[in-house]
Amino acid sequence: MIVIILTTHFVLGIKWGRFYILLTSIVYFLYFNFFFLDTEGFKIILQPHTLFIYTIEFIITLFLIGFIMYNYETLNEKIISKYTDAFYELKDEKIVVEKQNQEKAILLQEIHHRVKNNFQIIVSLLRMQSNTIEDEETRDSFQQAINRIATMSLVHQKLYESTSLAEVNLNEYLEKLVHEIMNSYSVQGNITYSVHSEIENFDSEKIVMLGLIINELVSNSLKYAFKGEGNINIHIFRSEEGSVQLNYSDNGKWLKKPNNQAFGIKLIDIFIEQLDGTYERMIKENGTFYYFKLRNII
Repeated sequence: MIVIILTTHFVLGIKWGRFYILLTSIVYFLYFNFFFLDTEGFKIILQPHTLFIYTIEFIITLFLIGFIMYNYETLNEKIISKYTDAFYELKDEKIVVEKQNQEKAILLQEIHHRVKNNFQIIVSLLRMQSNTIEDEETRDSFQQAINRIATMSLVHQKLYESTSLAEVNLNEYLEKLVHEIMNSYSVQGNITYSVHSEIENFDSEKIVMLGLIINELVSNSLKYAFKGEGNINIHIFRSEEGSVQLNYSDNGKWLKKPNNQAFGIKLIDIFIEQLDGTYERMIKENGTFYYFKLRNII
């Protein structure tokens, strides 16, 4: 009986525990008075020695039950109090942390915005300077430098516009990048491009190197491959082995091969090495194809 009462009290709570004590007491009272005790039973219970023992047992039992229930309720109140205090303390800390994170996010967005603006100022200065240069080769070098800076600037612009401050949407970035490169070269004729990435987002640090690689490829295609119409295709996906595959191609007839010792080619080699990658260039009847395998990029 005691075990059942205590179990009910602990498992179902104080309210139901007290109800069960009352219900059990009534049931036992009715049972002993109307179903269990006959005349001989009453005589045995009413004997002084037996009555004294039962009375002592009953008092001790009530005392133990009361003591256990009192300690349980006291301990339970302390636990609830500490839990409530801890809950509100964590809630206050959560509000503080969220506010700090929001402030840091705003600050980081402002940093990206200012970096982008600084890059744009540099680009504007270089363009002004290039307009005064008569030598075509020097002007071309200036244009390449402008495109490289614009490539890095675009990353900060996308980070500023994005809800994520660590990743950039790759398709949006590459579409914008190729479009700006083509505009910078004042492309003559109907040259189209296609950009498709099966990888949605890229780490902001790695995407700068990827963007500079594509900048060099597109620039070379626009300078050397096309005379009139042409098409550029960029496809990025994850291979079965886990590396990132970048396939680049154009369908132009290269009038002049890029110098392997040129600065742009050296840049590609440096970035490929940093990304733990390899690449090969294949010239076919229907165009020029680059196949990049990048391991240290995601």
